[in-house]
Amino acid sequence: MTRYDPSYIDLPYPDGNVPIERGVCSDVVVRAFRAAGVDLQVEVNRDMKKSFSAYPRMWGLSRPDTNIDHRHAPNLMKFFERKEKSLALRPQELDKAIAPQKKSTFATKAPSEIFLGKFKE
Repeated sequence: MTRYDPSYIDLPYPDGNVPIERGVCSDVVVRAFRAAGVDLQVEVNRDMKKSFSAYPRMWGLSRPDTNIDHRHAPNLMKFFERKEKSLALRPQELDKAIAPQKKSTFATKAPSEIFLGKFKE
């Protein structure tokens, strides 16, 4: 079980990760991509170095930070958008794609922690 913990942590670079028993929703995404051979810590940092101004300015940073940038969901959303890897679905479409055998799960509840982004109305 992972305990929600958004704490800032000094991480090794590359391949830095918070302990498996703690983290936030984006850490699940980072771990999944790392297991598939993609280090989002590195990829997000590279892109932010090239185009820092394209990323959200929500944390008062003046330059990329390899310890935290890949852990912020808005940064991941921007990264995937810039890499043309975003997917826009209505909640009902997401239900069909993820759990076709179940009644609505996402249409009436908050988005799952594994999914980053906003639902279209």
